[in-house]
Amino acid sequence: MDMEINFPGGKKVTSTYNGFTVTTDLPKNEGGDEEAPAPFDLFLASIGTCAGVFVVFFCDSHKIPTDDIRILLRFDRDEKSYIMKKMGLSGFPNAFLSYNYCILKMTSRKSSCARMGPAKARRSTG
Repeated sequence: MDMEINFPGGKKVTSTYNGFTVTTDLPKNEGGDEEAPAPFDLFLASIGTCAGVFVVFFCDSHKIPTDDIRILLRFDRDEKSYIMKKMGLSGFPNAFLSYNYCILKMTSRKSSCARMGPAKARRSTG
C-alpha cells in the first residue's frame, strides 16, 4: 500500500490514500492560508476518532446507544516548541471502562470479571 503526499502550494500538503485525499494547511501566523486543518490538528483528531471507533464497536456489541456519548480529548502543548506536554481522553461509558479494566486484570481476576458481565452504561457528565 502507498500513501501519496503532495505539495499543492503555499504551506498546504495533501495526502491521498485509498481513494481519499486529505488537505492540510497552516494558520496564517505560520505562513499558511488557514484553508484546512493543520497537520497536528488532524493528528489529534485521528487519535480521538480512533478511540471513538473502539467505543462504537463496544457499544454496538453490548447494545448501548451512543447518542449521548461525547469523548473529550484534552491536551497541553508548548505553543513555541509544539512539544506535547500531556494528553488524555475522557467521557467513555462506564460499561466500556469496566470491561477494559477486566481485560487488564484477567490474569488475576478472570472468573470475577466473567461473572460481572457488562455494567449498566452511564454517561460522563464532565
